[in-house]
Amino acid sequence: MKNFKYLPDKAIVFSLVAISLLVVLLPIFIGGIWSGHDWKPHALRLASLNSQITHGQFPFTFDFWTNGQFGYAWSLFYPPLTSFMMLISYPLYFVTGSDIFQIKAIFACGIILAFFNSYYAGKQFLKLDKPAFISAIFFILSPYLISDIYIRFSLGEVYAMAFLPLFLVASYKMISNRGGNVLFILSSSLIFLSNIPSVIVAVILFFVLLLTIKKKNYLHISKHLLINSFLIILLCFFYIYPLFYNFLHSDIYAFTEMGKSFDDMYLFNPEIYESLLQIPTSTGKSGRGLLLSIGIIPLIISTICFFSTKNPKIKILSASSLILILLSTKAFPWYLFSDHIPIFPAIQFPWRLLAAAAICASITSSYYLSSRNNFTVALVILIFISMSMQGMYNAVKYRHSEMMKDVLYFDYLNMNAAKNKVKLQKLNLEKSHSIELLSYSNGYPSYTIDATNDSSIILPIIYYYGYYVDIDGKRSTVEKSSLGLVSFDLKAGKHTVSLKYNDNYIYLGGVVSFLTLLILSIYFLSNRFKFKNLNIRDVINVKAKG
Repeated sequence: MKNFKYLPDKAIVFSLVAISLLVVLLPIFIGGIWSGHDWKPHALRLASLNSQITHGQFPFTFDFWTNGQFGYAWSLFYPPLTSFMMLISYPLYFVTGSDIFQIKAIFACGIILAFFNSYYAGKQFLKLDKPAFISAIFFILSPYLISDIYIRFSLGEVYAMAFLPLFLVASYKMISNRGGNVLFILSSSLIFLSNIPSVIVAVILFFVLLLTIKKKNYLHISKHLLINSFLIILLCFFYIYPLFYNFLHSDIYAFTEMGKSFDDMYLFNPEIYESLLQIPTSTGKSGRGLLLSIGIIPLIISTICFFSTKNPKIKILSASSLILILLSTKAFPWYLFSDHIPIFPAIQFPWRLLAAAAICASITSSYYLSSRNNFTVALVILIFISMSMQGMYNAVKYRHSEMMKDVLYFDYLNMNAAKNKVKLQKLNLEKSHSIELLSYSNGYPSYTIDATNDSSIILPIIYYYGYYVDIDGKRSTVEKSSLGLVSFDLKAGKHTVSLKYNDNYIYLGGVVSFLTLLILSIYFLSNRFKFKNLNIRDVINVKAKG
């Protein structure tokens, strides 16, 4: 044991890093796939995008190929960052033919991103490699992140959580008047493009930091926050504008029916003892078996640091983590807020704030342990690892040989389709003798339809605003049927009918985002180039003239 104390720091730290990564990635290396609360939506998203790529549909919009999806619009509405990861991992699917291998690779990338981003955050706050690596270990093995991956299967939220460390650094710098604007824009955009409820997590984290940081210039913060928010909107316009466009023109279920009240938010939260003691949930509306906790060890260390440390950064982070934990449990009375307060209910479940609490507590814990000897550090981390493995048990034990794609989700249905979802799932219009699938052109179906008389034809495709049909080469409008499917009038006879979609608005959003990215890149690169070529004589001359 004495010899262990004097082993080189690097050897100890890298050994702990290797063990931590091996443990957190273990269920990914095992054959088959684990299930979770959201695994079917992500299985459907992946199947949808793979089919769209295979059939040359661009921009990616509707799934005409997965059984029982009826042209469902996963790619049009779901935050696109993980769709991008599915896109760049498509070669894995093409080579292996396995969507299981593909989605496991995407999860692994999210975990690696979380590790390096939390290492970066630790390095920014603590300045040394050893505590930075320790903070990364605490973050990737936090029970909440483990629960997100292996119990909830929440792919989008895993990626959003991976970028929260960058947002923490950027927010701290911006509030403290130390720069951070570029990182703030980048991290905020990545979080928004990963998971919309996590944007509210980031907003609340920002205001908690604003509350706990003493020295601040509100005018400076307001100015930069306004400018940065505007640039974030422009960068994400390729996703925001299609959402806004469909919000104006469509009656999509998710836009009106999926919001939560403040009463709901309170009821979804765990009991405080479940969070503090790292006990799987057994109460509340969120269901049983979730680990809604940052872990007992980081919680204890954060509490100790809050009362004992004189380091102002650690005091801020420990206070922030404790506030966020309080907000994520039934100890905080969310039900007292009026439902007329906008935006905040978009978080749906306040326990999502544990993602922000986890990174704050991870850095605090690494600061506390970095001054201890190697044996103490290793012992504490190994105990933490063993406690975190609790959330992986079912993921390791219960495996599946294929992804389940047997559900039609309410989220992105129009209201007629949502009301008739059960009927839709039993429907198969393509077996009708009058409608025969002919081919796909640019990823959209064409049919041969033999109408015995002038009639209204219903295609087995969910209606979305922007659809139209070409009937024997002539454009015709479509309507929404009582079942929420595409409907149009057709004269008697045999016709070729091609379904089309007006996607100009999608390209418009993409052009705005591309131009914004291009202009910002040129601006920041030119400024950096000027700064690097500015020599000391120039600085002295400027000061002398002043």
